[in-house]
Amino acid sequence: MSLINKIQWDVILTGLILFFVISIIGGGSLFLPKIYYKFLKKTDGNITVQLPEPENISKESIQAVKGTEDSVLKETEDFKKISIYSKPLETPVFVSNSEKLTKYLEQNAVEIVAEGTIEKAYLYAVSGSLDINKESIFFWIVDGESDGGHLVPSESYTSGKGNEFLYDLRKLPLVERPYFPNKPAGHVDIVSKYLNKDISYKTKRQYFVGAFVSTTTLPNQISKLEIRYRCELGSNCRVYSPLSN
Repeated sequence: MSLINKIQWDVILTGLILFFVISIIGGGSLFLPKIYYKFLKKTDGNITVQLPEPENISKESIQAVKGTEDSVLKETEDFKKISIYSKPLETPVFVSNSEKLTKYLEQNAVEIVAEGTIEKAYLYAVSGSLDINKESIFFWIVDGESDGGHLVPSESYTSGKGNEFLYDLRKLPLVERPYFPNKPAGHVDIVSKYLNKDISYKTKRQYFVGAFVSTTTLPNQISKLEIRYRCELGSNCRVYSPLSN
């Protein structure tokens, strides 16, 4: 390295150090030196800053991503369906009273029976206006075994629709109480664990299911709750409610 280049390099380093010191003294982030150091690059005796950049963003790519989500929703519209609630289920005014709420949900649990072998199944839900940062839909399925929890909005197949949700029942994302949006979810295969599984002490696969909007901001309700499913090839499967059959 020539003497001139060495002087240039020393001057640049000195300037950067002074810049970092001034930034910190002036209330800048303590992480600023690390951030800049990560993207500094020396080329031909000079220092340039390389900031991270995304790859090309195109309208076609955006449509492809959103189209993948919406196509799943559209595909399930042609599946067989069972409507869980014949009318909207309102979140009760005593939602903060856990004992009363439990009894209310038990009273509004819906009996379903599954037959045959299901290949694919989805849970479709529509609620009232929902703030997904504070509120959620709570789903449960109960028999000798039971699973329940808050459904994770980010794993819904519906894109950009704040009160319409579609979940794959082979990997249903459930968050146990207490709920907050970024809490890691457990995934339950409702199809294998319940709908396709015979119950040793029963002559049929009978379960009780339901969902409600978990919120203290009222009124709110589950406007629609469906299980959408497709039979395995060669199987005459069905999911039905004996009360409405």
